[in-house]
Amino acid sequence: QAAAFAEQLVDEPADQRLTMAFQKLFQRAPVDPERTIAERFLNEYPGDELDRWAAYARVLMASNEFLFVD
Repeated sequence: QAAAFAEQLVDEPADQRLTMAFQKLFQRAPVDPERTIAERFLNEYPGDELDRWAAYARVLMASNEFLFVD
């Protein structure tokens, strides 16, 4: 699922991917600390762009916020 989600994200303009990911998964925009962490993760993760976004999608989909509804 993360790989398929990443494929959708990389089709979007680079400056909109993170916001789109958060909108689709959490129905909200990322806050500044989340943007900073995401940028660091995506810059440091090995592999091509699709690999990086698939890995980041796995992180988001494993988060407490994604798994549980308040």
